[in-house]
Amino acid sequence: MKNVFTLIMAAFIGTSVAMADGTQSIQETISKQLAVPAEMLISNYEKVTIDFKMKPDGEIALIDVNSQNADLKNQVIKHFKEIDFSKAEKLTVGNYSINVFFKSM
Repeated sequence: MKNVFTLIMAAFIGTSVAMADGTQSIQETISKQLAVPAEMLISNYEKVTIDFKMKPDGEIALIDVNSQNADLKNQVIKHFKEIDFSKAEKLTVGNYSINVFFKSM
């Protein structure tokens, strides 16, 4: 059985991987909680772009997921809703985009 590794490349600046007050960065939160089955990948390396919005109340809302792999896109949409952002940093209100790389080994 293949393992899937999630690599996150942030498209925004000013956040670090480990926050001093014990909170996690958005990137770390997503990379720890977002997983897909290896069988979901068409190739052993796939990129997904996730667009999300930081709301004034601190909640994160998914805007869009872009991927060449429709099944992977649907899986990311499904699992993004399940991510617990309660210990994640609070970003400035606005729209953000991150690239997530899934690699099968």
